[in-house]
Amino acid sequence: MSISLKFVQMIYDFAKQEYPSRVYDKAHLTLMDYLCVTAAGNRALQYKFEDLKSSDSGINTIIGLDGQYSMMQAAMVNAYSSHYLELDD
Repeated sequence: MSISLKFVQMIYDFAKQEYPSRVYDKAHLTLMDYLCVTAAGNRALQYKFEDLKSSDSGINTIIGLDGQYSMMQAAMVNAYSSHYLELDD
């Protein structure tokens, strides 16, 4: 079995496991934290992203902003913005 197939099998097996509700609660809290901090960072930096709208349009979202962007733009801006304000611990 190739390394890729072993990796996929490991993820599949992991996903089938039962987890306590506290694990789901923590995952939900963590996701909400990420989304809120990223949206706030994008709003704070909104003026820097205005030039992106006119170039290389796509179908992807920058969290907290209107418009559609390329996959690379959305991934880079969301990653940067999620750390910009440093609101998480």
